[in-house]
Amino acid sequence: MKESAQVNVYRFSELDGFEMKEATFLNKHFPKHFHTEWSLCRIDMGCENILLETKEFCLFANATILIPPFSVHSNWGNENSSWQYQSIYLNEDLVRYVAKKNNLDYDKLASASYYLQYNLPKISSQDSNYITQIENTLRSIFKNEVNQDNQLENNEILHYLNCNFKSKITLLDLERTFKVNKYKILRAFKAQTGISPQEYITALRMENAKKLFFKDKKIVIMTKVILYTLLKGILELLPLNINRIAIFYKIKSENTFTFALNICNYLQENL
Repeated sequence: MKESAQVNVYRFSELDGFEMKEATFLNKHFPKHFHTEWSLCRIDMGCENILLETKEFCLFANATILIPPFSVHSNWGNENSSWQYQSIYLNEDLVRYVAKKNNLDYDKLASASYYLQYNLPKISSQDSNYITQIENTLRSIFKNEVNQDNQLENNEILHYLNCNFKSKITLLDLERTFKVNKYKILRAFKAQTGISPQEYITALRMENAKKLFFKDKKIVIMTKVILYTLLKGILELLPLNINRIAIFYKIKSENTFTFALNICNYLQENL
């Protein structure tokens, strides 16, 4: 598939005119770059790969990553698999204000490569209190700075999991590798990412399966033929008073995995 992009940019007069971008990309690769402001990004759909310094890892749906100014990184999606995200670019004054309000050292915060958290609420540009939402998001991301028990090098663990996810990895394996108690690893990892190391490994394996799937075009074509045949059978079983065309377009998708998932969800909801 060819590279494609759909981008919407919103600019607000508050906070010295901050910018919000909502975008969907397919087969897009951003080379190494940095931002002069704080970059707050949330993945809404799909998977984004990111390289920060020498550490590479995946961000899945519902991941929120905060990257300080001048932190060099590159990012890209998986081949033939689109990803959708929202990014907000925040000036230094706002982050300093939040840091001071929560008794945090701004210089220490700005020296980190990135901050990562899963399952934070999405910030809505349509909501009148979006500034409060931004403050709450920053507070949630920074809260682990106060808890010294969670000051574990999670970026090292993320990198390790990305390099070794094909092997069987247990908490005990991580304990032996990083010389840290396995329960402390679990607490720290979940505090930062919102998911366990095992859940992260499972997500990595799913994304890898997609990569392997799309490499074999014959399998993709055969799978789509099977899915369309299955969809046709579902429609033929529907009563005549049901709008079959509407259901067809609701279930159909150019993305083969989404197509299969839609069929499964429809059958589960209507059986």
